[in-house]
Amino acid sequence: MRIAYIAVKGMPVGGGIEKVTEEIGSRLVAKGHEVVVYSSRDYGTSNGDYKGMKIRTVPSVNTKMLHKLSICYHATRDVLRNGKVDLVHVHAVGPSIFSIFPRMKGIPSVVQTHGLEWKRDKWGLIGKTFLRLSDYSVVYFPNKATSVSKVQKQYYREKFGREVVYIPNGVSPVEHRSPEWILEQGIKPNQYIFFAARLVEEKGAHFLIEAFRELNTNMKLVIAGDAAHAERYKVYLKGLAGSDPRILFPGFVTGQPLEELFSNAYLFCLPSTMEGLPVALLEAMNYGNCCV
Repeated sequence: MRIAYIAVKGMPVGGGIEKVTEEIGSRLVAKGHEVVVYSSRDYGTSNGDYKGMKIRTVPSVNTKMLHKLSICYHATRDVLRNGKVDLVHVHAVGPSIFSIFPRMKGIPSVVQTHGLEWKRDKWGLIGKTFLRLSDYSVVYFPNKATSVSKVQKQYYREKFGREVVYIPNGVSPVEHRSPEWILEQGIKPNQYIFFAARLVEEKGAHFLIEAFRELNTNMKLVIAGDAAHAERYKVYLKGLAGSDPRILFPGFVTGQPLEELFSNAYLFCLPSTMEGLPVALLEAMNYGNCCV
């Protein structure tokens, strides 16, 4: 079977959606399927192979409102014009509007939802309205829709009388990493609180920084992550941190540094206001972290 994933920010860079795509896509390849992942060019991703998956980059309009939609537009267009695929897998609520076009060409489509998007703090009135309307395309446009949380499944049942398939995110077994990279950053094992997420408002990093600054402690607070189109919020976070030397912003981390941060944290904290089933929290639990 040839499966097209539409669409991710980058591979292997990115967040939870990218991690889920990587884990499932590579396993599908191992089972003999061909997987094509459509990715944005804005994250430094290039065409090629990654863990057996074919990465195909497409252009995009790099703004908060249009970035993901423009990636999905170009990816869908490429699938319909050039790609002989057996299934199209569309990520997220907004892009679900594109799931009807493969169906019109006789190609089955699946939409995987990752949360109630219209509840995210980053969206204004226009964005929230569009995403509320997109809930209709989730349940009516694809052949099947899935959700990562039971709350979301219940929402679609109660609002639309439609069933979506509950498929939670998962994690792979891990081995704890001894501290090397973190020591180079001046971070001592079991002497820091760890936050890892996109630096957007609904993830709640500002709550954590404000609370941490009230603590009389020698521990550090490590705020790991980044986000596109969120420069104002990132400046705001660093303003909240001020000159407090205990608060560190290592930026986007992956690979061994991320594994070390999970392995040696005193606790993991994710004070978000809205989630589906966050991969970062699952990973923290997988490492045996105390989670708040």
